[in-house]
Amino acid sequence: MRKKQGFTLVEILVSLGILSLLLGITYKSIVGFMQVRQRQDAITATQAKLRRVVEVFTQDLRSSVFGAIIDEPYESGEHAVSFALLKGNSGFKVYTTDPAGWKEAYRTFVVAENPGLRRGDHVLIVNQEKKAVILKVTGVRRVGAQKWVIRHSRCRNTLNYRSNTLLFGVDLYGVRHDADRRTLILNEEGDETPLAFGIREFRIEYLPNKAEARQLRVTVGAERELRGKILSRRYVGVVELSNNATFDIEEVVPCEP
Repeated sequence: MRKKQGFTLVEILVSLGILSLLLGITYKSIVGFMQVRQRQDAITATQAKLRRVVEVFTQDLRSSVFGAIIDEPYESGEHAVSFALLKGNSGFKVYTTDPAGWKEAYRTFVVAENPGLRRGDHVLIVNQEKKAVILKVTGVRRVGAQKWVIRHSRCRNTLNYRSNTLLFGVDLYGVRHDADRRTLILNEEGDETPLAFGIREFRIEYLPNKAEARQLRVTVGAERELRGKILSRRYVGVVELSNNATFDIEEVVPCEP
C-alpha cells in the first residue's frame, strides 16, 4: 500500500507565488477600473453642474423684456449681463399734452385703473422708434379717474414721445463672475446672492453684437482636483432672446440726471 504524500515546500511556495501574482493583477485591474469610473463620474457631475448653472439664469434671460440687454445693475459685457423682467402688467399707455417737453420731464403720465407701482420700483418706457429707457420710480399719484403720474425725479426721460409709447413695470436682474472667488453672483433688484461656486470661467458673446443681440453664447468652466490632478470641464450654451414685432428694442438709452 502506497503512502500518501503531501505538497512539498517548494510546491507550496510556487502556488503562493502564482496566487499572489494573480491577486496583484486582479487588484490592479480593480483599482484601475475604479479610478476610471471615479474620473468619469467626476466629469459627468461637473458637466451636469455647469449645464444647470447655464440653464438657471438663462431661463429668465429668455424672458427678458423684448429681448433687451441693459447695463443695470451691471454693465453688460464679456463677464456680466443684465436684463429686465416684466412685473406682470401688459404695459400702460403713456399720454402727454406737451410732446415737445415730455422728453426732458421728470414725470410720466399713464392711463391705468391702478398701475400697481410704488416708490423704489423700476419702469421701462419704450416707443415705436425701438428705443427704451429705464427709470426708478420716486412717487406715484392719481390725477384722474384712470390717470396716474409716475415720478422719477432722479432721472429725466430721454425718449421722443410717440402716440403708442408704453410704460412697463420691470424687475432688474444681473449675473456677474467674481474671478477671485470663482463665484457667479446673481443680482435681483439690488440684492446679491451666490448663484454657483467653483466657476473658473464665465464668458458671454453677444450675437451679432451687444447693441443688436438676438443670441447669447454663454461659456462656463470649472476645475476640480482628482487624485492630485486637475480636471477641467467647460459647457457652452446658446440663448435665444425674445422678440416682439411691435416693440422690438434696438437700444436702451440712458436717462439723464
